[in-house]
Amino acid sequence: MPANTPEDSRELAQQTLHRLHLCDDERGLRQRRSWHQRYQQGKLTLAGLYEVTPLIAAAVDKQRQRDSVGLE
Repeated sequence: MPANTPEDSRELAQQTLHRLHLCDDERGLRQRRSWHQRYQQGKLTLAGLYEVTPLIAAAVDKQRQRDSVGLE
C-alpha cells in the first residue's frame, strides 16, 4: 500500500486489496508485467495500456512526462 494512503482509508483499502486478490496474486502480477513488457517492446500503445491497466499506464505516462522535462 502506498505510504501516502490516508490513515483513515488504510483499513478499507487493505480489505479491498485482499478481497479482490490484488496483494499477492501471482497471476495478476504476471499479467500486469506482461502488459508493461508489451508496451516497452512497442507491441502496445500507451492508449492500449490505459485500456488494460490504467494504473500502470498512468505511472508510465507520469514517468515519460518527467523524462521529457529532464531532456529540455
